[in-house]
Amino acid sequence: MAIIKVVTVLLSCILHHTLTAGLHTETKFMKEPEKTLFVDLGSNATFRWECNFGSEEDWTNFEQVFWGAETDNYGNIGNKFLTVDSKENVWSNPKVPGSVISRAVWSGTLSRERCQLDFLLKNAIYTDDGTYGCIGVVYGETFKSSPIRLIVLDPPKLVRRSNRTIDSEEGQTVELNCKATGNPVPSMLWMHNGRILPNKATVLRISGIQRSQAGTYNCTATNLAGNVSEGFLVRVVRYKPYHNQKASSNLTVQTRVGQNITLTCAVDAKPPAVFAWIREGAKVSVGVNSTENLSKLTFTPKKEDDFGYYWCYAGNDVGLASIRFKVNKT
Repeated sequence: MAIIKVVTVLLSCILHHTLTAGLHTETKFMKEPEKTLFVDLGSNATFRWECNFGSEEDWTNFEQVFWGAETDNYGNIGNKFLTVDSKENVWSNPKVPGSVISRAVWSGTLSRERCQLDFLLKNAIYTDDGTYGCIGVVYGETFKSSPIRLIVLDPPKLVRRSNRTIDSEEGQTVELNCKATGNPVPSMLWMHNGRILPNKATVLRISGIQRSQAGTYNCTATNLAGNVSEGFLVRVVRYKPYHNQKASSNLTVQTRVGQNITLTCAVDAKPPAVFAWIREGAKVSVGVNSTENLSKLTFTPKKEDDFGYYWCYAGNDVGLASIRFKVNKT
């Protein structure tokens, strides 16, 4: 009699195994969320799956479906959030922080005829950013859907920036700060007078700034949620003298003995330059008339030695410029 009972049990197990060995090919998720799901910070993220049971046996042996995060490329879930059984009973994972479980909700219909699973993560925050998945279990076998990438979007916001107007002395180092937060992490774009700069960092460092580097600088922080920009005016308010060619005489001039000539030496300088004229190593004082950033030397060549090179030196406490004029005899 005992042998008959054993055989009966074995036959029952074999029969059950035969009926459930291997899921029906149509037991699967028929509809899945987008592989990348975007949601604004503070909004609700909805994951919707629709599944199908390919046979009555699969539905009869359906055990549960669970949803969670930290998935891998094989569809495994490292952190289960909610579990739902065939009677639509729902359990939450006690190991998951309350700050997550309090925002995790399931709704939908789970039956042989209709299987719609809506998992909701309310009030999305930065740490929700990650991968998610859903797994159905039929008598120990699984059908999976993952990874679903959730990106919590937060537009860039400037959290640290330099003064909008920055005054500097030529040769100094200037730093422009344009730090932004956001999700995904914003990328940075810097421009100078409308020209794109190679710098991609949140800080733009200008070492030994020159006059040509003054002007308008703009930084723009951009991510998938939007962008934010800031502008800066950089002024080089103190700089050494620079030759102003338009306001100066030609560097080579011609005259003749007995004819007056005026050499004009003009510079751009802040603070204004002090001038000195030099001829063959000696300072020329006669005929010199200087105003702010402009000096004129007027003389009349009387002999051959009066032709040749004349040097105009313009200096301030930032630096010195020298301009050489050549006076040729006609």
